[in-house]
Amino acid sequence: MRARLEARIGREARKVTVSTFHGLGLGLLKRYGQHIGLRYGNLTVYTPLETDIMLRHRGEMLGMYKDGKWAKPGKRALDAFMAAVERGEDETLKDSPFAPLRTTFEAACRQNNALPYYGLIHGLVQLAEAGKVREFTSWKYLLVDEVQDLDRMQWRALDAMLEHTEGSELYAVGDISQSIYGFRGAVPEHLQSLINAGALTVYEL
Repeated sequence: MRARLEARIGREARKVTVSTFHGLGLGLLKRYGQHIGLRYGNLTVYTPLETDIMLRHRGEMLGMYKDGKWAKPGKRALDAFMAAVERGEDETLKDSPFAPLRTTFEAACRQNNALPYYGLIHGLVQLAEAGKVREFTSWKYLLVDEVQDLDRMQWRALDAMLEHTEGSELYAVGDISQSIYGFRGAVPEHLQSLINAGALTVYEL
C-alpha cells in the first residue's frame, strides 16, 4: 500500500502512517507504553501457544488446572471467557469463575513486560483514551479500510483518537453487506449507527 501511495504522490507519501491496527498498537506501545504501566524498551507479544502455556501455569497456581486439564467449567468455557476478554466485554466477566485467572495472567504479563496478541489493541485503547496518542502524534485525518470488519475494541481506539484530536476527520471505507468477521467480534452495526446519526457523509462507488 505504501509503495502504491508513493507511486501516486511521491515523497509526500512518507508523511503518511500506514499500518494495521495491531501494528499501530505495537509501534505506539513500544514507544509510549510506560504511560499505561509497561516498561520502556523491548516489549514481548505472546503467541497463542505462549498465552495458553501462561494460562495453564497460572491455572495450576490457582488450582484450576490439574493433571493436564481444566477443572469445571472446563476448557471450552475458558475459551469463551478469553474471547469475551478480547472483545472487551468486561462488564459481563466480573463474576466469572475465570476472573481470578485473568487477573493473575495479566499481572504476569505486565511483570514480564509482555502482552497477549489481543493486548496490542487493548493497550492502544488505553493510550488513546488517556489522550496519549494525540499527545505524541500529529495525525488529523484517519482513513480506515474494510471498516465494516472492525471489532468493538478497534472502534474504541479509533473513537478515542478522533475525540482527542482537534479538527480530526474519519474516512471510513467499507461495505456493511460484506462484513464477514462477526465470528471474531466485528460490529458493522457501529458503522451503521454513525451513518444513521449523520456523523458520516456517504459516497457510493
